Amino acid sequence: AKGHSSYVYEVTWNPAGTLLASASRDRSVRFWNAKDGTPVGSAIEFPHFVYAVRWNSDGTRVAVKTDLEAAVCSVETREITRRWPTQGGEQVVAWHPKRDWLAVPKAVLDVQTGETVW
Repeated sequence: AKGHSSYVYEVTWNPAGTLLASASRDRSVRFWNAKDGTPVGSAIEFPHFVYAVRWNSDGTRVAVKTDLEAAVCSVETREITRRWPTQGGEQVVAWHPKRDWLAVPKAVLDVQTGETVW
């Protein structure tokens, strides 16, 4: 397995501190063993640059922000389970600490229903 082929914009720890996730200009999120830096499993590919990646509280999913979308992905299967179109520019995403919600610029999204909370 290879590393990223372009700039890495962000690296974040999983809640257990055993894995890292990285977001890259090469349009992927990759996972790494926190002890030795070796790649873990396959990358999750996107059609646009990936600027932000955040783990959910139990470490089973990551939220991702690209140029034009927010997405939620399963860490185990590497599947993208939800997608929302977003406006370009602001490249941040955050999980709600207690609910299955994501905050992105100008919206809060319900991960279970796919609807916009506000």
